[in-house]
Amino acid sequence: MRARMARAALLIAVTLAVALCAPAPATAADWASIKPIAYASKRNILVEAKERTYYQFNSEVPLAFSIEGPTRVKVLTRLMMQNDSDVADYAVVVWRDGLPLFTEELETTAAATATYIQFDGGRPAAIRRVYIDVPTGHHEYQLFAAERAVVDARVFLSTAPKPRRVSLAPREYASVETFDHRGKELTYYVTTREKSVVLEVVGPTSVKRDRSDASPGALRHFMLDVGEGSHTYEFRLAGDVGTELALKFYIPRGDLLNEP
Repeated sequence: MRARMARAALLIAVTLAVALCAPAPATAADWASIKPIAYASKRNILVEAKERTYYQFNSEVPLAFSIEGPTRVKVLTRLMMQNDSDVADYAVVVWRDGLPLFTEELETTAAATATYIQFDGGRPAAIRRVYIDVPTGHHEYQLFAAERAVVDARVFLSTAPKPRRVSLAPREYASVETFDHRGKELTYYVTTREKSVVLEVVGPTSVKRDRSDASPGALRHFMLDVGEGSHTYEFRLAGDVGTELALKFYIPRGDLLNEP
């Protein structure tokens, strides 16, 4: 947990820059529940006199679903706690298209208004949310519980109005960072002096790029004009100030249909 917080401190300047062009936070009415395509088992939970169906996953059997991006996914998670426990930690490991994307470390407490139906081997924890920023295209997601944790979950797809610009995922990058902004998890791609971020795009279009400048806290926004055809751009950290740089790219929604 401390290591992740330290890295977040290095990249927080870019987080603020990207947040400026992110859509407004979604309300409860902006989400629609979807059924995962794979899971360990189902579990019915009574929440304030309403019965809800949750889908369970663990370290061996993931929660799996397919999504067409760009969009956002919200996953409501409840750790299955021991009956004699009041506080617990757990982690959800998110994979995209067969590769690990990020790990969300969570702290929780026993739920005061939720109980399992016809099951007394544990009790549900309070809800903790995991947000996934889905880039353009078709993607397969798998969620695993770290170590021996057992987690119940419900999956929701954003139905909020679509922004004029959508995020574009690079082909290569050093690592992925996620940041919470107003209850939303946004994904950023990290470049270093040794490893570039490589972006492929089909023009004509314009790409909005956010990055931090030479000193911590300084923000820069750039528009990259892309000509006709397919192009590959490489971004790498230069200079001797800082060790990592987080980047996020946006493209006009209509230009997603461009063909090489």
